[in-house]
Amino acid sequence: MTPLTKILNSLSQGSTDSVQSGQSFGELDRYLHIQRSHIENALCSRMDDIINQGGGIILLVGSAGDGKSHLISSVRNIDKYKDTFRFYNDATESYSPSRTAIDTLREVLEDFSDTNIDNTSTKLVLAINIGKLNAFIEDVSVKTQYSKLVEFTQPLFSEDTNKITETSRMRIVQFMNLQIFEFNKEDSGTYPVDSYFFKEFLLRITRPDIANPYYKAYKESIPLDASRTDPVVLNYQLLCLEAVQTTIINCIIEAIIRFRLMVTPRDFQDFIYSILVYEDLENYTDDKHFLEALLPSMLYNGRRSKIQRSIAMLDPLKYSNTEHDEQLAALFTSPEIPQNYLDEELITSTSPLLVGKIRAMCNNNRKNIMRTTQFLFRLKHLLSYHSESREYIGFLNSIRGFFNENGQEVQRVYQMVSTVIPRHYGSYYSPEKTVPLNIQGSHHRLFAGIQLVPDSYSSIYESSNEFALTMTLRWRVLSEVVPLRIDYQLFEYLTCLYNGRLSLNFESTKNMAFSHFVRRLVSLSNSSDEVIVMTSENRKYILSKQFGVINYREC
Repeated sequence: MTPLTKILNSLSQGSTDSVQSGQSFGELDRYLHIQRSHIENALCSRMDDIINQGGGIILLVGSAGDGKSHLISSVRNIDKYKDTFRFYNDATESYSPSRTAIDTLREVLEDFSDTNIDNTSTKLVLAINIGKLNAFIEDVSVKTQYSKLVEFTQPLFSEDTNKITETSRMRIVQFMNLQIFEFNKEDSGTYPVDSYFFKEFLLRITRPDIANPYYKAYKESIPLDASRTDPVVLNYQLLCLEAVQTTIINCIIEAIIRFRLMVTPRDFQDFIYSILVYEDLENYTDDKHFLEALLPSMLYNGRRSKIQRSIAMLDPLKYSNTEHDEQLAALFTSPEIPQNYLDEELITSTSPLLVGKIRAMCNNNRKNIMRTTQFLFRLKHLLSYHSESREYIGFLNSIRGFFNENGQEVQRVYQMVSTVIPRHYGSYYSPEKTVPLNIQGSHHRLFAGIQLVPDSYSSIYESSNEFALTMTLRWRVLSEVVPLRIDYQLFEYLTCLYNGRLSLNFESTKNMAFSHFVRRLVSLSNSSDEVIVMTSENRKYILSKQFGVINYREC
């Protein structure tokens, strides 16, 4: 194990160094600590309030691995807090084997029971996962003894968390509302997203400074014999390229938005380890593992971390288009790397031997041309990020339009939804002022009349890293307002329908939010009095009921 592999191992989920106790920072922790100023300032502000009040509790609520313990380690040794506050981290404290976690929490929070909370002088920061907090407040005895605390936290588990009301004795800092990346609504580019946290972390790892322990370990691990290959060293050299870092960051953000990937700082550290250190490193040989052990392969085809598994769905090899087909054909038929296919000068700037090793592999590996073709294709995409999903690019543009209250973009989304409502049930007939009934056959389509008027819309954007990736549209029907909240998954579905794709039967069940929206419209239509029937020959009939008599006429 080289010094570089050894220090990178500390980033792995399997390393004991990956879990913070909340007590103190180690040397690497201090070096890698990235101040998330927004949430640190929020915590310190509330701690100051509790000091001024004379006592109280601050709940630091989030999910496993999101940095609660790291944050506690950062603030607990600040002079004005270290002798004033108690800090309790529910994820790392030891428990008696004869007691449950709820029993332990009940004891820790005794000073904040209904009897004591208004008079206590205890000042406590409690870091707790949202699931454990829910289990705690659902306990029958807790509801009795800690009803004030239960009532205070209850809105966390409702749809509208904005109704949380802090008191002089009970404060809360939430990780759930913060994004790990930024959305710059003023950016007019194709990808108005970035991540200070990811970018700064990668810079800490790769900064060419001997004071950087990772760079120091890298320098100590470079093989003296140029004929020897250390894939970890080659991967570190690739990671030092700004273009590679940009691709990694953008791929993670795309996976977060498109696949609902949840990423915590701990997940990201483990991911970096997983794309730098080959899983079967102790059995590594150039002949068998060279291409598979390099960063492009482990990024797009890895399975060790959950981030890798999500990014694998962005593997450019899985997206077919004319440009991809031409590139793959050129690679597959060429006896060497095609001229100007890669920016070899860029790669050589940090990894002088890599291109030569890849070229030698290509020249002598015609029997495994599939491996080299796939690797070179992935490497090219690694050096120049772009999304293969038009729906993803469209979503970024639309959500930016909503954040900026761009009427033209808002109108376009309203029009798209109105157009695809009948297509949700497989109908391309779309009579004006109608809503489709979920009774659609091959020869007849049924509709009901409705007066559907676009109403107000909304989105949530507090700051570049505090926003919701949803847009809410509303329509007025008679005296009622019917909302539709669109996230990426629904936007992708609606966009595909709008662009002409046929809806399959199971998709109306899969997209329950949209199905519920359409059913709500149907309930507000005049379907009980009149039904419009469209035939496959575009003939229109109206069935109406008056005085209990069914009338039938062609229009």
